[in-house]
Amino acid sequence: MSIRRQWRGIASGMLAVAVLLGGWAGVRWWRDKPPYGPEAVAAHAIVQMVGNDSVWPVLTGWGVRRESFNVPYLDPGWQLVAGQVRYTMPRSARNAGQYWILVEDMRSRYLARSIWGTGPDPGKVWQGWDGAVSAGVSGYPWLSDYRSTDSGGVSVPTDAPGPVEFVAMIPPSIGPIAVSDLTVSLVFLGKNRHVYWAQRLLG
Repeated sequence: MSIRRQWRGIASGMLAVAVLLGGWAGVRWWRDKPPYGPEAVAAHAIVQMVGNDSVWPVLTGWGVRRESFNVPYLDPGWQLVAGQVRYTMPRSARNAGQYWILVEDMRSRYLARSIWGTGPDPGKVWQGWDGAVSAGVSGYPWLSDYRSTDSGGVSVPTDAPGPVEFVAMIPPSIGPIAVSDLTVSLVFLGKNRHVYWAQRLLG
């Protein structure tokens, strides 16, 4: 076999590898490309510190019905964070994934795991955690504490109507805190289990 034919074979092999790598990069780019950005959602948050006597006046003022929400009664020393997240629903939001609402006290780095939510359709608002969020927030420094799977938040499908209201409990060992100590974030987790983007709404 001539040297020219050997080099031609090597070049062909290198080209095949490049095509495969390029194809995989294209698949990843397409998979990771969000159907829309945070500017299309235009989300914003309102947050207040409340107690047993003030939580329901705040929630009903936002339009929350008492039968749609089970707010725990606080023992002395506990605090409640009440919040509302408003957002626009883009056309491409249908069956696109989930939004996660995350609340953290940045002063103590306490993650609000005891958190409950509601909305116009309460059955579509969930509490808990999804490990895919932990795996996908590495590119967002202010969410570094959520890389732990021992986290918590409120989630809602991207095509569910808003706004979403939430209440989070802050234990005596952390409080007292102020609204200025908090961050509220919105994370877009796609149906492909990929975090498309995260946005800090407060803090």
